[in-house]
Formats: sequence, C-alpha cells, structure tokens
Amino acid sequence: MKLFLPLALIIAISASSLFYFLKINNEPLNNFGDSPETSISEQSERNSLSDDPFYKLTIPYLRERDYVSQLNEKELISSNNEYSTYLASYDSDGLDINGLLTIPSGEQPAGGWPAVVFIHG
Repeated sequence: MKLFLPLALIIAISASSLFYFLKINNEPLNNFGDSPETSISEQSERNSLSDDPFYKLTIPYLRERDYVSQLNEKELISSNNEYSTYLASYDSDGLDINGLLTIPSGEQPAGGWPAVVFIHG
C-alpha cells in the first residue's frame, strides 16, 4: 500500500503535465489536426475521401479497382481418399501469396465445390 500511493501520484502528475503541455502548445488532441478555429466547411473538405492518405486502403477504393491474377502451378503436398492438399500461390500487386489449397476427392458438383478462405495478416 505504501508503494501504491506514490506510484499513483506520479502517474497522475505525468498525465496532467502531458495534457497541459499539449494544450499550451496548441497542439491538437485528436488525429485530424482540428482546432477550435477550424471552420466546419474546412473540416468537411479535409475529410473527403480523396484527401485521405489512407484512401487506397478503404473498401470503396478496393471495390473500384481491377484485380488481375491467376493461380500458379500447384505442388501436391498430400493426398488421401477424402481430399488432396496442394501448395498454391498467386501474384498480388507484385507479391507472391502462398497458401494451401485443399480439394475434395470425387466428382465436382455442377456449381463447383464450396470454398472456405482463411486469411490472416
């Protein structure tokens, strides 16, 4: 308990000093650079998607662009009575993307096999 009070006091003083420092220097406290003097029209103009430095990472942009790629030659990893597993890759904006492709054995349905895609990043 004796250690808790001084530690809490140091944290409170540090946090209030940081807040005071930012406020004195008129630095914005948000990521948009808005200050009380910024008009609403300036804020809305700045917030348009085309001005966003991350616009190329937004869903609307990604939906609009064209994607051209194809699956490269597959390498058989394993096979059994139920399915075959292949190491597969494709080109995505100049990068080789690798993955495992598992294809069920048997006759393929008219609409093709259902697919499950696992993505991480």
